[in-house]
Amino acid sequence: MTGRGIAMAQRVLHAVGMEDPGQSVLHTRVARHARLPLLAQLPPGRLGRAAGGGAHDWARRLREPGPAVTRRAPPGVTPSVKAQTTDRRDAAAIADAVPRPPRRWVPTQDVAPQALQARQRGHERRRGERTARVQAGHGLRHA
Repeated sequence: MTGRGIAMAQRVLHAVGMEDPGQSVLHTRVARHARLPLLAQLPPGRLGRAAGGGAHDWARRLREPGPAVTRRAPPGVTPSVKAQTTDRRDAAAIADAVPRPPRRWVPTQDVAPQALQARQRGHERRRGERTARVQAGHGLRHA
């Protein structure tokens, strides 16, 4: 298979495999508990996934047992979506994007840098909320 893509929702995983662009050979939907066994059975190769919050965790989990996981930034996948977005269509678009030249692939982060980034983003969010509360108080005082 030249392109394999997965789209994960809360309870299900949609996997699509393509031999040539537009010619799909694998369409499957599995429940949450069957995700890892299915992904471990895939032959070696690249497996694409849209980059997001949980993408790094899944890439680390799948690093040992099976395929190499590459994450593509969502703007790099969007042009391949044929119609209104669903998990199955997203998986097909990712599978279509996997064999293309790597323009916007996202590298896998280890746990420590990802935790540091989450802590920094939380700090920035709290600082923004504090500034908003202070500004709201100033607005009320001068009214």
